[in-house]
Amino acid sequence: SRSILKGPKNLSAGEMLFCWSLLISLASTYVAVCGLHVPSASPSNQPGRLALRQGGGIVALQGSNVIINKTIGMKTTEQESQAWPFSTSPTQDQENETDRMKYMNSKLSLDMQVLANVGSFVDPPPPPAGSIHKVAFLFMLMDEINWPKIWEQFFYDAPSSSHYSIYVHRAGYQDLASAPRHPMADFGAVAVPWVNTSWCALLGLEVVLLQAALQDPLNEQFVFLSQDTVPLKNFGYVYQDLIHRSPQKSKMCFANEARHHHAILEQIGNEVKRRCCFRDFYRVEHPRTLKHHQWIVLAKGHAKVIVNRAREGLNVWKETWKIAAPDLTTMGEGCSDEGVPATTLLYDVLDRNASVGDAFEDLESIGVEQRCLTFVHWYNCFRNTNFSIPGWGITDSVRYRGADLYRYLFDKTFDFVHDSKMNGFPTRFETLSVQYLSEMTQQDFMFARKFAPDLVVQVDDNLQLPFEEILPLLWGQVDPSAAHKARWSRLAGDNA
Repeated sequence: SRSILKGPKNLSAGEMLFCWSLLISLASTYVAVCGLHVPSASPSNQPGRLALRQGGGIVALQGSNVIINKTIGMKTTEQESQAWPFSTSPTQDQENETDRMKYMNSKLSLDMQVLANVGSFVDPPPPPAGSIHKVAFLFMLMDEINWPKIWEQFFYDAPSSSHYSIYVHRAGYQDLASAPRHPMADFGAVAVPWVNTSWCALLGLEVVLLQAALQDPLNEQFVFLSQDTVPLKNFGYVYQDLIHRSPQKSKMCFANEARHHHAILEQIGNEVKRRCCFRDFYRVEHPRTLKHHQWIVLAKGHAKVIVNRAREGLNVWKETWKIAAPDLTTMGEGCSDEGVPATTLLYDVLDRNASVGDAFEDLESIGVEQRCLTFVHWYNCFRNTNFSIPGWGITDSVRYRGADLYRYLFDKTFDFVHDSKMNGFPTRFETLSVQYLSEMTQQDFMFARKFAPDLVVQVDDNLQLPFEEILPLLWGQVDPSAAHKARWSRLAGDNA
């Protein structure tokens, strides 16, 4: 259009020329870009063979139904013959530490430091027969809960305090003695001692919270929650589902597999077709390393495995993390809390020689459901559903984000995550229609996140109501039978 031809003021003539060249190239290669599937990373495509890059060379192993990579302690099967496309010894590039590796090592080091102080879990004495089992709510906060009145109403609705436990970690208060009293203290919340965390290094904290909650033998289900999360159902619905309907099952919300090894190709293809940006680049490299949303719900048995084996799981996951989306030069793709829990459970399955050869079948066999219980809206996700929020589109992306794309490709100092309109952080809701919010509560989701503290709900053209007043009213309108059937195993929508 004429306005695009003129371009925004922040693009130079050279950048605009680049953006127009990109747009023309995208138009002419639309099918290729969107439909391209990267060939196997394994040097060997022969059935029954597994190729390992070892010390710069390739060692092909054959003849065993289950093959063990001694270096990192993982197993694979003949069906997964694309496994382990990474080096087991450092290359010259790894020795000359790049910004990417500095970032990765800083995150890994922090998680490892926390995990080093976590001992093996020992079962406490069993509870008396007939005891009431609990849901453990694990809050990972910076300081306070954004919506304390909503959570207070949620726990007030519980039959008694014997139906739940609450564990709170506040990253902003290292000294618990001087920290202000937490609102959930009225409901018996346990303040978990401070551990060091940072953005994208939260696995250690997850394990610490699990270890604390496992000390109570009555806790059966373990729910991770953020500071801006709110419940979309009343307590009775959540308890009935987690404790009575599925007490032995964990619930994880997995990402759709990326179509490309490189993030830029994936982003261009997703933008052209307006596909969900939350993608699994790990599976492109290794079929047993899966990306999922951080906000999972764990059954007790799986929580114990993660506490006892998280360090092993982290060591396995990091090898795939280091090579996933290699064009991200200043960071890694995804975070440990989005991959290590599932990787740890799959590692445990293999180590017990219980694998059937497929990662998702293995997870199903141990009781892990592909089920999204926390609503979060990533860019271009929920496509063609009532939750869809249209993204930029390729034309507006070139117009408004062309400068970022130019810098991404040619400026090594460019911070893709924090200084860019190209990142895929979840949508932060600052205003919301009552219809949209009501639709959330009518689905299988139990929680939702990313609500601004001053959020108001638009009831009609002339009426706005406070979020904390209207949400509890919507809990009472939920049809439990219909909501249980409205399950989401992915958040991508119908154009995955």
